[in-house]
Amino acid sequence: MIRQITCWETEDGQMFRAQGMAEFHDKQLRDARFANELLEQDKSIAECLRAIDYVGEIDPVLERVTQKTKMVISHWQCSDNAGYSPQYFLSNLTLFVHGDAGVWSGSYGSNVKLADLVRYAKITGTTFEEVKESQ
Repeated sequence: MIRQITCWETEDGQMFRAQGMAEFHDKQLRDARFANELLEQDKSIAECLRAIDYVGEIDPVLERVTQKTKMVISHWQCSDNAGYSPQYFLSNLTLFVHGDAGVWSGSYGSNVKLADLVRYAKITGTTFEEVKESQ
């Protein structure tokens, strides 16, 4: 038996059976792209989230977290050096965090949920750059 199947493909190559799901994912891709543009302009994670109309609660510590922020992520390292920074947003609004805390294993990075990023940013040893006021 042969059947015709209709599906929708987004720009990142993902396939969806429902048009609404494809449209939702497409919006996620656009939001991540725009948030990344802002992040590259030294905007805070909080500013990026507000710019894409993020509906969740935004922890106040995210007002100070930028790409220049250095965090301690203790289960990635065996030292207290702050060395990991948010690099970019993914379409599901997790962040890719990467860096080198000067440990034997060298640099490392992984996807991090916003709640975990907040937790890492609150760890003693995190270094924040002064965030410029929005113009």
